[in-house]
Amino acid sequence: VGDQEGSRLYWSLVEPGIAEEADLSFWPHDQTGAYMAGALCDKAQAEQVEAKLIDTMTAALSAEPPTDDEIERAKNKLATRLTLRGERPQGRMQAIGLQWLYRGAYTTLTEELDALRAVTRDAIADLSAAYPLEPRAVIRLTPTE
Repeated sequence: VGDQEGSRLYWSLVEPGIAEEADLSFWPHDQTGAYMAGALCDKAQAEQVEAKLIDTMTAALSAEPPTDDEIERAKNKLATRLTLRGERPQGRMQAIGLQWLYRGAYTTLTEELDALRAVTRDAIADLSAAYPLEPRAVIRLTPTE
């Protein structure tokens, strides 16, 4: 939905030139988390960008769920990130440490990749229904003039 390149937000905001950047990401926190969406644009287009950003996110999680092709592309991108992180000692050790700290368990890179490959459209729909992107807080950072 919101990676900086090739995502729905990219195609609805960046590619047509409405915004310079747009992304949606998950920020995990202990016992909770937050989805953070953001866009960088000209002040004059802020309202248009905000409306398009919210519409794109909402549609992707309800009216127009991700296609099988979109899911496969996302899996490939995430699998590549996991694999590259796993090839660096610091990246792998940090992942192992965080797993142990939060879950008290160790998951191999192969197990992580298998879990990623097992994600389905139905699982995404269930997750979207259980954790809708509401309520939301909208914050704008604008220059003072």
